[in-house]
Amino acid sequence: MQMTGKKSAISCSIWKDKYLPDSGVNGLRCLRLFIFSVVIVLPPASAQVYKWVDKNGKTHYGDKAPGKDTETLNLQKQPQLDEDHESRTVKQRRLLEIYSEERAENAQRKAEIANEKLKRKTECQKARKDQLDIAKATFLYKKSDDPNNPIIYSEAERAEASQRVADKIKKWCD
Repeated sequence: MQMTGKKSAISCSIWKDKYLPDSGVNGLRCLRLFIFSVVIVLPPASAQVYKWVDKNGKTHYGDKAPGKDTETLNLQKQPQLDEDHESRTVKQRRLLEIYSEERAENAQRKAEIANEKLKRKTECQKARKDQLDIAKATFLYKKSDDPNNPIIYSEAERAEASQRVADKIKKWCD
């Protein structure tokens, strides 16, 4: 059996060699052409396809079994797409987009929560340090225009500063 493509020098004998060892690129083209031909000529998917090996060891395929030593091949039918396939695909893509957006929002929320926890921890540590400093200090003072002469807090101002630090501790520490 000779197969020749249009305006091509491809001429191959399907029966020449089982694996076309010496054929190179033309052999690959012939093999593709043969497979394409078999696929085109195959009966509908509901019909039986048989495979057999002849006396010379060549493998053949056909829709009728020539003898007892044939193998029935089960070809799977390509699934038919129904009318709702496109709408389901669009809905699925949209759902995946929504899930992706939700994951991004959740990640952003988690980052904000982590930042808030870090801020609370830092502010709590500062407030506790200030409370400890106030408790240890003999005098509390604030800076004045004259660096050598700071303004010393009165007892009322000290109590007020101590209360502000206690309020900070209530606000930032759990």
